[in-house]
Amino acid sequence: MTYSLMASDVAKTLKQLGISKAILIGHSLGSRVAMELALSMPDSIEKLVLVDLPPMATPNPFLGVILSAVANLDLTLVKTSNDADDMLSEAIPIDFIRAYVLKCLYEDEEGRFHWGTDIKNVQKNTDALFDGKQASIQLNGRAPYTSETLFIAGGESDDLKNADMNEIRKLFPKAELRVIAGATHFVHTDKPEEFVEIVRNFLE
Repeated sequence: MTYSLMASDVAKTLKQLGISKAILIGHSLGSRVAMELALSMPDSIEKLVLVDLPPMATPNPFLGVILSAVANLDLTLVKTSNDADDMLSEAIPIDFIRAYVLKCLYEDEEGRFHWGTDIKNVQKNTDALFDGKQASIQLNGRAPYTSETLFIAGGESDDLKNADMNEIRKLFPKAELRVIAGATHFVHTDKPEEFVEIVRNFLE
């Protein structure tokens, strides 16, 4: 599981849908997938909106705890999403993070619960996705992406707002940064009206 592989999946999807040029909006790790695709196939991407994650690796010491708690949750004991919430509350005490994690939980037609994300695979690839050198989006001999690029940061999140924009502009020369006050890492859900207004103005 790498950003390059995931970007390739997005490229294949665009081709299957007959979309030759797209505007990509990516949040968190999804923003790095969008960055990778824009650098690999710049002619297919009209504009980029990248939400609360820089191209550079951003180690998160709490991530291992979250992934371990999710991987070890006994889904046979889960009868409702509230059960899962209660069972994860000790290991993941922050409500909005737990709520975000539970978005990946789904119930099948027989009432059994499953994770929509391959948690074990994510655990095996934390270096490539979060901490290691591979987790940083780099040029790797490619040209910078020169179309308009908007980074949106949450004012209550440190993931992007303190990033070095000079370094970011080596990859995305037209990058601009907007910070939404009062928003956490989940900018679009915390401040949806402000987020939509900023994106709409950028796209016009």
